[in-house]
Amino acid sequence: HRIFGFETACIAQVTTQSFLDDAVKHSAKAILVNPGLGEIRVSRSPRLAGLAELLSARGIPLIVGHSGGLDWYDLADFCIRFPNLSVLAWEQRCRSNRPLFDALSLASNLAVILSSFWQSQMVEAICNHFGADRLVFSLGLPGLHAASFPAVLSYAHISDEDKEKVAIGNMRNLMKG
Repeated sequence: HRIFGFETACIAQVTTQSFLDDAVKHSAKAILVNPGLGEIRVSRSPRLAGLAELLSARGIPLIVGHSGGLDWYDLADFCIRFPNLSVLAWEQRCRSNRPLFDALSLASNLAVILSSFWQSQMVEAICNHFGADRLVFSLGLPGLHAASFPAVLSYAHISDEDKEKVAIGNMRNLMKG
């Protein structure tokens, strides 16, 4: 499935509407933004706010990927501002789960990608406290070994129904728009 990357700089030559029209024309199922690349605060970016409104109307999810330290509180503020936008967060390695838990408790439209977590029993913690629909499976490619995360999900102490949601069901629901 195609995912298009979005340029958040307000001086970008392509309008937000033109970008999204082109992405939809080329069957994009989600839009990706990397706030760490330009030290962008997602809650303060005017161009990203305009995109969020358009994505909300079309039911297209936004993937917020970050290779460093994701600002979970800023992301929660952004999600609260756009409650009808499905937001999927990925951080290369989430080192502190407390801000992540706070963000999940504040923003019901925020889901997280499994391969971000390295701490023991995170699948159970998220599924049991926030619901299995807040977690999406990932192999962690290309940076991680593909065999790492199937076992994490397989051995998690959650129901088979919740494992199915995390493995494929939640992603299918996100890509319906």
